[in-house]
Amino acid sequence: MLYTRNKPHKRKPNWKNILLTCLCLVVVIVGAGLLISANSKSEKIPPAPTPGIDETPVPTATPEPTQPPTATPAPTDEATQQPTEAPTPEPTPRGSGVQSVTFGAVGDIVMHGQVLQAAKSGNSYDFTKFFDRIVPYISWQDFTIANLECSIAEKGFDEDKAPEALLSAMKEAGIDVVALSNEINATSGAEAFAYTTSAVENNGLLPVGTENVRILTKDAMRIAVLNYVEDPGTEESATHVLTEDNIAADISYVMDNDVDFVIAYIHWGDSGKAEVTETQKQWASYLAESGVDVILGSHAHVVQSMEMLEGASGHKTLVVYGLGNFESPYRNNGADAGVILNFTLTKDFDNGTLSISDVTYAPTFTLKYSSVGKYSIEIMSAVEYSDKKYQNMSLDDRARVAAIPAEIQATLGTEIGTMETEIRKLPTE
Repeated sequence: MLYTRNKPHKRKPNWKNILLTCLCLVVVIVGAGLLISANSKSEKIPPAPTPGIDETPVPTATPEPTQPPTATPAPTDEATQQPTEAPTPEPTPRGSGVQSVTFGAVGDIVMHGQVLQAAKSGNSYDFTKFFDRIVPYISWQDFTIANLECSIAEKGFDEDKAPEALLSAMKEAGIDVVALSNEINATSGAEAFAYTTSAVENNGLLPVGTENVRILTKDAMRIAVLNYVEDPGTEESATHVLTEDNIAADISYVMDNDVDFVIAYIHWGDSGKAEVTETQKQWASYLAESGVDVILGSHAHVVQSMEMLEGASGHKTLVVYGLGNFESPYRNNGADAGVILNFTLTKDFDNGTLSISDVTYAPTFTLKYSSVGKYSIEIMSAVEYSDKKYQNMSLDDRARVAAIPAEIQATLGTEIGTMETEIRKLPTE
């Protein structure tokens, strides 16, 4: 008997369900991959930089879990993320309020055989009586400057060399600053000029006209005084010569030393002539443009004109081209007259403004007379001669001194300064 085994029946697959299941798996796998990729990219891309801020991220410490995080304010400027230097402290103000300095300026003090004779006293010299009548007019200012038209020597006195006693009399009379840049000192030689400079200092006076700028101080104010000779008469001048280089160097020094005002005393012009030369005018303009506030002139031995120069920047400079002789034995062509120029320099330290005011001039006369075979010399105010009852004055002297004030006023004018008619007295008088 043939035995036959029956095979089990094979079930037909459900393809529809299989495809749907596969599709779901693909969706799940792709979605998971995208999620992982997104998380990875969010960890690698830095935040967009804020304009004006350093792009380098600044790490911040993670706060402790038990404490609330402290918000860090966003910087508003790149400089807030950079190290900064300590601020420079403001300089301490040199002064405050309004401060002023009064100045007096006189012309040439001249030496001569007659001058030496008038000062001779036994075996020495005494010049104090030369100044007795003018002391009230040159001693009230904070500073008074004069031009010493001679050198100082130990011996061999003549029209170019004076004894040291002249300096002590000048100091006692009220003169403070002595201008030395002139032809006589320029040609005296380095050794003689050094002796003169030392003698001036030893008598308590302040020399100008050396290579150094003189800075005067009163309270918080600082005033520089420059001194030049236009024509030294020698190529080897020991004094300070008027050149553009010297002016530039001096003004540079002044600028570096915080000076409020600059005064320049100049030995220039033509001797014996009241007319101002073109060269004087050119130098005055140059000095004014360089920043000089007051220009005082000597050497002409007669009074020359006064004006107020105004530079391109609006800077104003007071100029008196010639102060005339302060002490002189000469009589002709106005050589017996001069002026004491007075002015006030003021600074308002609170707003930085500067001003020149109270410009006045007192005309002077040098009386020379002979008594008992000896000359005598007295410097006096030309407006107070009658108050002294014409003491020691001839008729010619009286007529001459009476004419001087009008001559001086005609030369200097009244637009810038006014003539001083006050008769001054010492406090003890």
